[in-house]
Amino acid sequence: MRMRSIFLTVLIPLVVLAANENLSSQSDYKPAVYVTFVNHGFGGFGNSIRKIDFADLPYMIPGKGDSNDGDLFLLRNGKFERRWDFGMREITLKQTYYFRSGIAGPQRALVLLSDLGVGGSSSDIGILSLFQLDSGVLTITQQFQYDEQATGTGVEFNPGAGILIIRARSNDFSPHCCPKSLDAVTFQWTGKQFEEESHRTIPIKAG
Repeated sequence: MRMRSIFLTVLIPLVVLAANENLSSQSDYKPAVYVTFVNHGFGGFGNSIRKIDFADLPYMIPGKGDSNDGDLFLLRNGKFERRWDFGMREITLKQTYYFRSGIAGPQRALVLLSDLGVGGSSSDIGILSLFQLDSGVLTITQQFQYDEQATGTGVEFNPGAGILIIRARSNDFSPHCCPKSLDAVTFQWTGKQFEEESHRTIPIKAG
């Protein structure tokens, strides 16, 4: 009886500690959608964002974090392509979503690009850029990057509710070929930018 009491005295704190560590790891987990705030503008675009041809436009992909430095490239007919001896990079326009916070104020658009890189390995990155048009100046103000190399990744946007959902391949250390889970991240429009509201990790069913 005494041995059982000692066993329970040791076991129960360990179980509680393990549970607390698990909860802590879940709450501390950062989903695999990388958000960057930028201020990169182009002039001379008139007064209607819907008349802008996003398939023929210069773009910038900044590094992760707050930065105005990054890769500059020019889309032509919705595509940018560069090839070399042992690889290639191809960026394509996938989708454009238009919205506005109110009757007045800047017009906005979310533009989704796919950035495919092939070399010693391969990468497939989704790049979602938030543009605003104000007094003829078109500015990239916010950008989201995520790994598209898994079934079920992508973007959903509800302009009326201002809700943006991005599904990305999780940083779960799974083999390159065999993703195990997705991060579904919900953002809410605040009037100036999108802010994360919630996230959850979804297991990918083996097919």
